[in-house]
Amino acid sequence: GDIHNNLGNAFLQIGIYDSALYFFRNSLDQYQSNNDSLLSCRAFRRIGIVYHRLNDFDNAKTYYGKSLNMAEAINDSLMISTSKMSLALYYADIGDLETASTYLMTSLQIAESINNTRIQSDILNNISVVFGKIGNFDKAIKYQKMAIKLTKEKELSEDLAYSLNNLGIIFRVMGKID
Repeated sequence: GDIHNNLGNAFLQIGIYDSALYFFRNSLDQYQSNNDSLLSCRAFRRIGIVYHRLNDFDNAKTYYGKSLNMAEAINDSLMISTSKMSLALYYADIGDLETASTYLMTSLQIAESINNTRIQSDILNNISVVFGKIGNFDKAIKYQKMAIKLTKEKELSEDLAYSLNNLGIIFRVMGKID
């Protein structure tokens, strides 16, 4: 299962989605045959990500939901948080920003409770993007600055670059580019 999962990740990263789906589905089959709920949960989420990138939102939601249901069944806080974040991004992309915001806030609370700063940073960035999409730039900036502070404190340089870029995009959209 792990080899198929790694190949799926490689194809996902380079945008060859049919191959990514093929390998993620094979990894899921192997994880399920081994009764590995955690790895099955991750495979469901990754399949959802592929569908999401293909703009097949119905299948994305289905697989994100399977991931969340399994994560809750095995009580894995990290997977609950990341599955809720994935669902939030789905809802943001279909225009339901209120539901997206609710999922993101819940996901953030879980990530904070398990002290996972990398996921917290991702979620804060996504919260900022959602507030930016609805035109609430003060809150978008607030959450982006929280992400920047966290990534500086934890020395997450790649995440810091992403957060700073997002802050720049917010200011550009606001017309404040001087």
